[in-house]
Amino acid sequence: MSQDGLVRAAIGGQGRSGYNIHSNSLKQSPQKFEIIAAADQLPQRREDAKVEFGARVYDDWRPMLEEGGFDLFVNALPTPLHIDASIEALNRGY
Repeated sequence: MSQDGLVRAAIGGQGRSGYNIHSNSLKQSPQKFEIIAAADQLPQRREDAKVEFGARVYDDWRPMLEEGGFDLFVNALPTPLHIDASIEALNRGY
C-alpha cells in the first residue's frame, strides 16, 4: 500500500476483461486504488493505459512482475497464460 493509503495495482492484459471490467472497476474507486502498471501485447492498448492511468506499460507481463512496485496483480491475460502468470505473481507475493 502506498503512503497515501492507495492499493497500487498492476494489470496483466488490457483487452475486454482487463480494460472493460477490471480497469474500469478499479478507476471507479480512486480513493482506494491506483493503476500504476499495465501489460499488453498490443501497442495501442499500452498507449491507452499510459495516457489514461499514467501507468508504466510493458509488452509482456513477466518484466512487469519482475520490476514490481505494486501491491495487487490483476490477471486479465489470455486464458492460456493464467496459470503461469498467477503462479509467478503468487511466488512474488502478489
